[in-house]
Amino acid sequence: MPNSSSADNLPVNLVKKIFRKVFAELLGESSLSIMELRLRRVFGEDPYSMLCRDPARFSSELKNIIGSDADNLLRIAAGRLADDYALRSLSLNARTYSKKDDEAFLDLLFEAARKAVERIAPGAICLAPYDAEIILKLLELAKAAGGVDERISGGAGWAAKIKSIIILGIRCDDEIIPVALYSRRYARLDAIARRWLEETSLILREAINELETSSQH
Repeated sequence: MPNSSSADNLPVNLVKKIFRKVFAELLGESSLSIMELRLRRVFGEDPYSMLCRDPARFSSELKNIIGSDADNLLRIAAGRLADDYALRSLSLNARTYSKKDDEAFLDLLFEAARKAVERIAPGAICLAPYDAEIILKLLELAKAAGGVDERISGGAGWAAKIKSIIILGIRCDDEIIPVALYSRRYARLDAIARRWLEETSLILREAINELETSSQH
């Protein structure tokens, strides 16, 4: 769990969205509603506001209601919150640079992605920013025509399959950026996508750290 000083800086709406989703998945909607009602009565306010202001008290009251399972619930939800919040912050930071820096950021993003692609899908074609724009248009056309067979998304990345071609991409802020094409007739999208989604948070952070470092010199 985040401590109270770091939790003070977290937006309540984001905390509520992520924690409610995790609690609903693990407890069910009915049990979640009952839990929220009991916590609201104890705190006299939105329990997620209390979570941001005093996570220790929230945790203590949650244990009174559901017992030792509270630790696992909070651990899973806090992990998702940390990742999502970090990615949003990084994405916002990336948008504060000049146009020239944005171009440099894209170059760094594609370079970081290239290293991951070589590990995950040897032989894949790594795109350049200009190529990515073309692939994105083709992907949009294929989607409109119902030609996208499968699509898997995560916090910072996504993967889609059209016939035997797998497209790997990054989600940065509100932008969707294709970064590689992998064409293998019997390639399994789920296996490749799972590894890709695990890597994309690191790819995004690596590119932004490189841009911040170069901007300081």
